[in-house]
Amino acid sequence: MRNQLEIFKSKLDGLNEKDQSKIMDAAQCAKDLHKDQKRASGEPYFIHPLRVAEILIDMNMDPDTIISALLHDVLEDTNVVFNEIKRRYGKEVANMVEGVTKISILKAKSKSIQEAETIRKMLLAMAKDIRVIIIKLADKLHNMGTLEFLPEKKRKSIAAECLEIYAPLADRLGISWMKAELEDLALKHLNPSTFDYIESYIASKKSEKKNYLKKAEHTILKTAAKEGLRITASTRAKHIYSIYRKMKSRKRDISEIYDLLGIRILCKTSNECYTLLGIVHKLWPPIEGRFKDYIAMPKANQYQSLHTSVMCYGGRITEIQIRTEDMHSTAEYGVAAHWIYKGTGKRVNSDIHPIINRFKKWDGAKSGSNEFLADIRREFLRDSIYVFTPNGHIIELPKNSTAIDFAFHIHTEIGAHTVGAKADGSIIPLNQALKNTQVIEIMTANSAKPHVNWLRFVATTRAKNKIRHWLNQHEENLFIDKNIIAKKKKPPKAVAEKRSRLL
Repeated sequence: MRNQLEIFKSKLDGLNEKDQSKIMDAAQCAKDLHKDQKRASGEPYFIHPLRVAEILIDMNMDPDTIISALLHDVLEDTNVVFNEIKRRYGKEVANMVEGVTKISILKAKSKSIQEAETIRKMLLAMAKDIRVIIIKLADKLHNMGTLEFLPEKKRKSIAAECLEIYAPLADRLGISWMKAELEDLALKHLNPSTFDYIESYIASKKSEKKNYLKKAEHTILKTAAKEGLRITASTRAKHIYSIYRKMKSRKRDISEIYDLLGIRILCKTSNECYTLLGIVHKLWPPIEGRFKDYIAMPKANQYQSLHTSVMCYGGRITEIQIRTEDMHSTAEYGVAAHWIYKGTGKRVNSDIHPIINRFKKWDGAKSGSNEFLADIRREFLRDSIYVFTPNGHIIELPKNSTAIDFAFHIHTEIGAHTVGAKADGSIIPLNQALKNTQVIEIMTANSAKPHVNWLRFVATTRAKNKIRHWLNQHEENLFIDKNIIAKKKKPPKAVAEKRSRLL
């Protein structure tokens, strides 16, 4: 065990002596507290918090986060109490450990209720200190890597939960490498034969494709150098779950998926990214409909990059990503990049992440557990679209949102009086899903009012709540419950007659 601590200490070289000493004290404390506890694998339990802390060290997280990771199970699994952690390591560490514990100890009779409450607690913790969720994701990542020691039924249940909650959450926070690893580990246990098939196919083709991509890389580097651009290029492999999804959505075998490997190029500035895009499109013709500009229009998780696919050597369609080094750091570490420790003794301050701002403004935080889970999955754990107002303001909405969702997002009165909508100047049905980058115009009339059928196609919790509220206040013959069931209210006279017959 001493050897494990020595290996762990060697990973702290980038920190000053004071922080190293504090972290090693926490590591020894965790070792002592967990002492005789074992994991399902039979190894000492202490190995788990040590591995979680190592993940966060690799992410360059600050010392308090690393200490909290080392201690993240002690409140639940040992006799130590909150005030002891606070006294020894400070209030921030104690709060983070408590935050992770509150997420972990949830028990409920219904799996859906437990999932809903888990997400609710994670989002509430995230609003207070985003590092709690980063620790929880690192905890989940290490646990997913050791699932083989659990019974099959439990393995599959944990893997399914990982795909539904934790991988999407890592994605929404912009931690792309973690999202990819969580998805691959989940697929490995949910569909092992498919996982092995894709993995072996990639391995068999990797050297062949890599040689081809190296040739394309060399051409790009050589041409860019002539234009005075200093760039770096590397081969990028799609992760296994991403390939699996493409096979399913396109109904194709892996041999028909062309972009298993691609090229990633890092530039110094945004302007250089666009210059390089022009160079690439001069070298090889771009494929229509395959260009995406996430620099001008970043994803909700702050991801920025230019994506293009070109007809490269031998008629091979090749995907190329172009971004700056800072954009690449954000793409890899996401929200964690805001907490990267620079060795100055202070954390790097940054704007609050968009997903936290959205949660703070969200209308559905107090809804029932089942409804809450559905709303969270729709609004926070799935992709967003960006549409424009006629004045050019950007509005972020969940995927599959409609003009009614857009209208209620702008203002309750606009939503309530909507009679029609236009997208890019053309009239569209009110129940039609909006598309990314459309300019949406809402047409209103004073005589217009919400219709109960709107509840069947709106995507946002805000729109649903506003429509229900209006209908319950103004439609005397209807009662709208949270499951979108419209019931006709019985008139008082009919109710009285029924009672008299019963008597």
